[in-house]
Amino acid sequence: MDAVRRAYPSARITLVTSPGNTGMPGARELLADAPWLDELFVYHGEDIRTFCQRFRLIRQLRQKKFDVWMELPSSLATLPVLLRNMLAARLSGARWGYGWTVSTIKWAARAQAEQKVFPNEVERLRLIVARCGIPTPPVRFPLTLTKQHAGAVDRMLRSSTTEGAPIVAIAPGAKRPANRWPLERYVEVGQALSRLGFHLLLVGGAGDEQACNWLASQIGSNALSLAGHTSALESCEALRRCAFVVCNDSGVQHMAAAVGTPCVSIFSAREMRGKWHPHGAQNIVLREDVPCRACYLDECPRDNLCVKLVQVADVMGAAEHLRWKMARPA
Repeated sequence: MDAVRRAYPSARITLVTSPGNTGMPGARELLADAPWLDELFVYHGEDIRTFCQRFRLIRQLRQKKFDVWMELPSSLATLPVLLRNMLAARLSGARWGYGWTVSTIKWAARAQAEQKVFPNEVERLRLIVARCGIPTPPVRFPLTLTKQHAGAVDRMLRSSTTEGAPIVAIAPGAKRPANRWPLERYVEVGQALSRLGFHLLLVGGAGDEQACNWLASQIGSNALSLAGHTSALESCEALRRCAFVVCNDSGVQHMAAAVGTPCVSIFSAREMRGKWHPHGAQNIVLREDVPCRACYLDECPRDNLCVKLVQVADVMGAAEHLRWKMARPA
């Protein structure tokens, strides 16, 4: 989207987007005040279930009088979904459209996972934009972090962090149960980092509040849970201040990458290798292969076998590497 805006600085750009069902976080939480977008058009899954609802949505889109429709499809978008979206673009009245492409074929998924490393999502979407002739300059993530976001984070940290102490974020949540590393191991990592002199921030959404509160209580007085108490952009501001982040394959790793904070990301083997890695060479991804890789299951029938193969020692080794890079003179 940033590349499109740079190519067409005077265009009126509307982001048509859906986070899924109502209550799921999405673009509104991150981009509502972004000055490089002119409008956010957000709909939800329950808004397009019936023919009448879809007709109403198309009528609303036609009122926008789009000239160009640039599709940035989901990695898992199937051919029927892409054809549906193409029809919606045509019915919206857009004069020109581009971007509909199948990126994932689940047939022979395990063989693909064994033989191929896929580009991550940032590079996949940049390639779609580049193929239609739009220049793709170096990647940047222009989030709108304001003094208000900084002030909110200052107030939360003021009573709990030691002045000058480096901060590490831990984010134990993930939308899919199959991606969740055991909480007990996060306790071990947090306690070890605390002994090294780091202050720990537990980061997550409202659904992670209980787990993050428990983790903070187990790690000790050097830990503070922000889960459920920050907006998405306030979380980005908090992550910006961290030396690095330890997290699952979840949205937090991408928020951290957007503000330039390195991640130690713990991955299951449920998807193709590389697709959802956080963007940037500064990040460390820990992932172990298993015979049942690329299963695409949200819940693992084998008790999260693959993600549990990542050990506390692996995470601490990656953390020590990032710590060494912090201490190394520029």
